[in-house]
Amino acid sequence: MSLNKLNHEIAFNTKELQKIKNDNKTMEIKIKNIVEFKDSDLVDQTIREYLGYAQEDDYIIKLN
Repeated sequence: MSLNKLNHEIAFNTKELQKIKNDNKTMEIKIKNIVEFKDSDLVDQTIREYLGYAQEDDYIIKLN
């Protein structure tokens, strides 16, 4: 492999690594908020997305 190609690959991998690190930080915050129940909207969204309790076009009516 030529030096130019290796440098390009290193730059690409560095950008990918930074993106993965940023995504990881975002996920850590979401997980922390779910575990501590600080963000009820996030908990609700997660339940709906991963457990399939509702569809995207559902309407939610909250009553006191």
